Amino acid sequence: MKFRACCKELADDIIFGATNEILCEEFLKLMQEEFEMGMMGELKFFLELQIKQSNDGIFIHQVNYAKELLKKFKLDDYKKHASSMNPTFILNLDEYDKKKSNEYGLTGYCDAHYTRDRVERKNTSEGCHFIGANLVSRDNKRQGTIVMSTAKAEYIFVARCYSQLLWIKH
Repeated sequence: MKFRACCKELADDIIFGATNEILCEEFLKLMQEEFEMGMMGELKFFLELQIKQSNDGIFIHQVNYAKELLKKFKLDDYKKHASSMNPTFILNLDEYDKKKSNEYGLTGYCDAHYTRDRVERKNTSEGCHFIGANLVSRDNKRQGTIVMSTAKAEYIFVARCYSQLLWIKH
């Protein structure tokens, strides 16, 4: 049987765990030989996540964080509304990777106009980006690069439009 261990360092905190209790104890001994540190026990909170471990599995949620956000923006007094999703719905990992449809594809449109201002020679460019039918980004500005033709102006803006698409995608 293979055993696995995982360790994550964040600022001055270290979180570690393993599929075998002995691995955790050995790692703790090694770390205490090198660093002054103590054990805080089972992980219950990490980066605004609440973690509950049981024999049924590990459950991660953000209930307290969501409540803090509601309180911060004074939205905690509003009426509660039930989710439209069935709370007993079982998510299936096998279906997760299957593509459902292409209706939420990322699309970008751009256009650059060669300058009419003969002194500055800076053109105006426009662009917009959609996820499905929803506009998520819009751009309309005078470019900082001086160009001598419409083709060059459009080439520069297509590069900007594509970099914006990549930024939205990731």
